[in-house]
Amino acid sequence: MDCGIHANEEVELAKSLGIDTIITDHHEPKEPLPHAYALLNPKIASCGYPDNSLAGVGVALKLCHALAKKGNQPDELWTSHLDCAAVGTAADIVPLTGENRVIAKIGFERLQHTSNVGLKALIAEQGLSGMPLSTREVGFQIAPCINAVGRLGDPRRGVELLLTKNPEAAARYARELREANTHRRTIDKAMQEEAFAWVEEHWNPQEDFSIVIAREHWHAGVIGIVASKVVERYHRPALLFTINEGIAAGRAEACRHCICIRL
Repeated sequence: MDCGIHANEEVELAKSLGIDTIITDHHEPKEPLPHAYALLNPKIASCGYPDNSLAGVGVALKLCHALAKKGNQPDELWTSHLDCAAVGTAADIVPLTGENRVIAKIGFERLQHTSNVGLKALIAEQGLSGMPLSTREVGFQIAPCINAVGRLGDPRRGVELLLTKNPEAAARYARELREANTHRRTIDKAMQEEAFAWVEEHWNPQEDFSIVIAREHWHAGVIGIVASKVVERYHRPALLFTINEGIAAGRAEACRHCICIRL
């Protein structure tokens, strides 16, 4: 799950069922921390790991690295996954410095000749076969397809793509992911237009420090993207909610490149 470092209830449930939990995460922790068997998060103050900007996939990769080293296994056991790690690093939009930069550089080079059948099929589906791959191609053409199925409610298809060894199945999954991303963009565009229209009609930049919008029909999986677009256009923190059976679920996005001050 995402934000495992906040999964206190889930960890307690797992413990009650006799299941040990190891959490790898890169999100900001908060007290109390989950009572898991192990917590791997460079942002935990007591961790002491020198690079706390690792993407979530980078933390998982370092666990694989440590397990391979402890088991006296060859480096190829974990370096063979650098192509997947590079995709995850680009998708997480973390600073490409330190280890993130190393993972991305080596991973992108491997991605061009990847042995992962699913990634190869997705690269072909996006018309990128034989082309140099960088943050632009991965961040805007490869990763969004994998993310789209999760946003629309069925992340298993992305997992199946990455795990399959069957080229025909991989091609089918890749096509489904591309189609899901096209559908996600359609939903995204409609929600953006509605949000922008509401802001233009109701928001007063001289009086309102933030932007808060709620709608009953908005898609919960896409609402975070739309919140980011609202921040990008209007340079104010944005809180967007979708309401289902009287319960509001939403996403907040802050300004990353400006300081908002109310005078």
